[in-house]
This record gives sequence, C-alpha cells and structure tokens, in this order.
Amino acid sequence: MRTPMDFDFLSLKIKEMIGDTVSPSTIKRLWGYVSSSHIPNESTLSVFARFIGYKEWKEFVDFQKGKVSSSFLECEQIQVGQLKEGDVLELQWKPDRYCRIVYLGDFCFRILEVKNSKLQPQSTFRATLFCVGQPLYLTGLSFDGEEGQTYVVGKREGLQSCTLGSIGK
Repeated sequence: MRTPMDFDFLSLKIKEMIGDTVSPSTIKRLWGYVSSSHIPNESTLSVFARFIGYKEWKEFVDFQKGKVSSSFLECEQIQVGQLKEGDVLELQWKPDRYCRIVYLGDFCFRILEVKNSKLQPQSTFRATLFCVGQPLYLTGLSFDGEEGQTYVVGKREGLQSCTLGSIGK
C-alpha cells in the first residue's frame, strides 16, 4: 500500500469479494497513509474482518487474542450419514469449477462429471461432510493411477454450493 491507486484497488476488491463498500479515503486513514484522529467504527472494522474470512470484527479480535481455536460450523451442509446409496451431489467452487458425484455408501463417492478441475471422472474418494463456505477434503482419492491421495476442493474460499442432484443429468 504505497500509492493512492493501491487504496482504490483495495476498495474495489472489497466491494467485489464481499459486496460491502469502504471508501479509499477511509482505508487510507486506517492504514495510516494520511494522518487522522478519527477512530473507526466497529461496522467498518467488521467489513475488513469479513474480507479476510471472519464473520465480524469481534471474531477477528478473539482469534487474535487466542480465544478462538474451535467453533461450531454455521453453514449450509450435507452430512454424509444422511445420504442414501445412489444419491447424487453437485458441487461448485471458484473459479468456475463443477463436480457431480454419486454416493456409493460407507462414506465413499465416485466422480461422475467434472468441469474445470484436476479431478477425474470415475475417481473415488471418501468424505464425511459437505459444508458451503468451507474447504472439502477428499481422502483416499484414486487419482492418476495412485490410491490414497488427499485433495482439497475450494481451499481458499470453500464450496460455493452443494446440492442434491439427479443421476440422469
């Protein structure tokens, strides 16, 4: 953050990624680029906390103080234990990735269709939970002729969607 354009860029990136607006001048004041005695309000700080992956400012502060090392997942989720053999899930993650999988039972899945991903159709893997907004860990993945690989789907931003689909699609 060295030039006024850097602050303009960050302002646009925040709007693009989380839909909230913080003006470049506010960012300059917070960054110390311009001198100010203004104390930022908590809602502005929460925008920055959400931008880096926290729910709100308080969660960020608690994490920095070492108060939060565990928490409950509050997300749209599908627990594998609730699925029936033959159920099909459709997964999407950024940027423009798609995968359709079928549940084989015993926490095992087979990939039916893939778009824009390194994953391969007919590969199998194990998973226990699909949670929107969280990364998905595929364990025991058969990939490129090797068994037992671990692969992370949506490592940076998590799954964008996970829905029950249909086998005939």
